[in-house]
Amino acid sequence: MKEALSTLKEYQVVLTQIAQLEKQLAHIPPEIQELESEWKALTDKIETHRGEIEKTKEETHKSDLDLTVQREKLQKFEGDLSEVTNDKEYNAVLREIDTAKKEIGRLEGKIKEGNASIGELEKAIDETEALAKESEKRYKDELKSYRDGQSSGSGELENLIAERDKAVDKVPKGLLSKFNRIAERREGVGLAFCQDSICKSCNVRVRHHIVEQLKTHDKVLQCESCRRILYYQEPEA
Repeated sequence: MKEALSTLKEYQVVLTQIAQLEKQLAHIPPEIQELESEWKALTDKIETHRGEIEKTKEETHKSDLDLTVQREKLQKFEGDLSEVTNDKEYNAVLREIDTAKKEIGRLEGKIKEGNASIGELEKAIDETEALAKESEKRYKDELKSYRDGQSSGSGELENLIAERDKAVDKVPKGLLSKFNRIAERREGVGLAFCQDSICKSCNVRVRHHIVEQLKTHDKVLQCESCRRILYYQEPEA
């Protein structure tokens, strides 16, 4: 059992090193994150402009349909003028004509403004796309340069993974299964060092008689607090 626990200790140490290195390799410096945020903000702005264009086109299309209706009304009212028989009817038709002309003017103005707005948005999209392209290049170039600098870490990670696979084959299946169950509940740490009568994972004191048993490494014992498998480690000098 002593040899099995010793191998399990090595396995846990390698797992911890792998987790730390993976976290380090996954980390992206704030300045590169800012470049990514800048690029994404520009692409979001482009999508917002495209949405505004679609909305303006829909409104302009509706105004165009309404304009057709008003022009038809105006044509009808102008034809009605020749058929009226008294001043009252004549004045009423004139009011309808005036209302239709005002609505036609309003709709024509709205359509003109809509088309101008679409033109400005399309121009803004072209300009923003150019900025976004430059921003994307800066971000990807900086990220690649940073990742290239981490190549040594990637090689180290491969070596650690090889050590892990080698160690896991030496741990008895029953002990490994127990370790894995605990590690799943304890953030990947299934084994804790007992040093100076303290569980170094949860900082709870381990009872004296358990410490004495741990010194022999003859059996699997767990911390009464965090339930991790305990491994005795000599006190610090």
